[in-house]
Amino acid sequence: MSYSASNQTISIGAALGSLSPGDEVDYLSARGLNIRVLPANGGTIVSVRRERDIVGEADLYVIGESQDLGTEIGKIITMNFLKK
Repeated sequence: MSYSASNQTISIGAALGSLSPGDEVDYLSARGLNIRVLPANGGTIVSVRRERDIVGEADLYVIGESQDLGTEIGKIITMNFLKK
């Protein structure tokens, strides 16, 4: 998960729980995900890109409006962390 504020990005990946404010993070070896959630007609589009993939396309997922957004995003995150 990434959080962006004032042109600063904080990435939460494999080191979750072991970071303290001010810690340096090696972003090239981090196993995090960049997730973008975009509203669309009839549902939501979720775009996922692995932190290590500097070049390449993001994986796109479509979540219908009748599906629970939180549950489906949880499944997407789990599937992406299980990929090698």
